Amino acid sequence: MNFDNLNLWDTLSDVFAKHGPAVAAAAQTYSPNDFSIRFFLQLAIIMLACRVVGWFGSKFLGQPQVVGEMIAGVTLGPSLLGLFFPDIQAAIFPKEMKNVLYTGAQLGVGLYMFLVGTTLQLDHFKTKARSAISVSAAGILVPFFIAFLIAPYLVNIPGLFALGISQANATLFMGACIALTAFPMLARIINERGLANTSLGTLSLTAGAFDDA
Repeated sequence: MNFDNLNLWDTLSDVFAKHGPAVAAAAQTYSPNDFSIRFFLQLAIIMLACRVVGWFGSKFLGQPQVVGEMIAGVTLGPSLLGLFFPDIQAAIFPKEMKNVLYTGAQLGVGLYMFLVGTTLQLDHFKTKARSAISVSAAGILVPFFIAFLIAPYLVNIPGLFALGISQANATLFMGACIALTAFPMLARIINERGLANTSLGTLSLTAGAFDDA
């Protein structure tokens, strides 16, 4: 394999080159070599940040690794890095590659969910099915009841909802947002805590699956 054509140094230098916020950068096109290098460089930065922040949260705050990984994502995103260092954030994560990065992330989540499914114990599932349905129903009804109570007040706050939205639609939207389960995060916490093969872990995963379904 000829590595001379990869132009590794030029590619890495270009990744970290600053893009002035006052200059409208035209959409870039990447060669396959540049594209792969940038993609795997992004993955390396993401994985390093997740490991560091996850370790810090687990070591000093007693939080699961996945909580630190979520915080690392917020840190690298537009909320922090993009807010205070927009040039660096745009150089590391150019908009032309965000769709590919998103697709890769969804593929990773899907594969992880498949692995979680292989660890479910069918005997636990059968014995906990009725309890899971009850927990799932409570996890849906209570959030919608809370949304029903607070939506009439929140719908009148300017900028919180779209103009002209009805109270019923605002209630449904808020109820769905509150009721949704971060299922991959729940599965990761259960697996990390060693509860995947227990009746409690199976009950939690089943109820979460019913909620999101």
